Amino acid sequence: MKVIKHGSIGDDVEEWQYFLMGEQYYIVEGTGVFDDITHAATVDFQRRNGLKPDGVVGKHSYLKANFLGFDFSDFNPIPAKGEKKEGKKAKKKQSDANVDMSGKHWPPEPNFKGPSPALAQEMFGKIKYKSDRKGQVTLLNNWEKKNIITINIPQLNKIGQRWGHKNGDILFHKLAAPQMIALWQAWEDAGLLPLITDWCCTYSMRFVRGSKTRLSNHAYGTAFDINIRSNALGKTPPVVGKPGSLRKLVPLANEFGFYWGGHFPRRKDGMHFEVAKIIRIA
Repeated sequence: MKVIKHGSIGDDVEEWQYFLMGEQYYIVEGTGVFDDITHAATVDFQRRNGLKPDGVVGKHSYLKANFLGFDFSDFNPIPAKGEKKEGKKAKKKQSDANVDMSGKHWPPEPNFKGPSPALAQEMFGKIKYKSDRKGQVTLLNNWEKKNIITINIPQLNKIGQRWGHKNGDILFHKLAAPQMIALWQAWEDAGLLPLITDWCCTYSMRFVRGSKTRLSNHAYGTAFDINIRSNALGKTPPVVGKPGSLRKLVPLANEFGFYWGGHFPRRKDGMHFEVAKIIRIA
């Protein structure tokens, strides 16, 4: 990644902003503009981590972030002594590692993506809303009444967490409810339920974290978050075998039409699953 600082714009800035959000600088937004707030958060991050607090994000800041487990799309850390710098051949091997369940590139991304804002609206109905300066969203039409229903996920009663649902009852979009119920049953049938340590939330009328203009898929009642404590925004999701890893759950989620946030290109969100296509359940 290139050096960025106050006044910089682009994807590198946006990715750095999501990293800062993952480090709990929630006042930062993923705008792609290195503004005053991003500069102040960067300076504080550098100061807390023993770096020169100049607000300039270069090699040392990226290395520290990488050490903390955050994965930047085109940043390769300086190789250790005796190792070779990653080149084209190494990147090819990296793509071949999709079959290796122990690495950070498994599981491979499915042949579909999460829905764009326009597609989400087309699939799940148009939400009319207003928002205030703080980014609080207020619904203006009867979209919720027409689309959000209560469903029961009995598996939620088996993960040792009672808050976030009522005896397994949650709110979800009516069109995707059957595949949501079927997914959790499939996870249980496959013996994967013990990998889920905590759960939080489906339907929530809000923007994507770091935005004041783009509705989250949670606002459509088509997304949910699990193992939140182990899968911070922007952080490389834990690999198979590590505490909080959700990677073994992803292939089944894909089969039921869910896209995993760990496959987001610039803002890894390993806790997050969202409906990308409607699957008919027999």
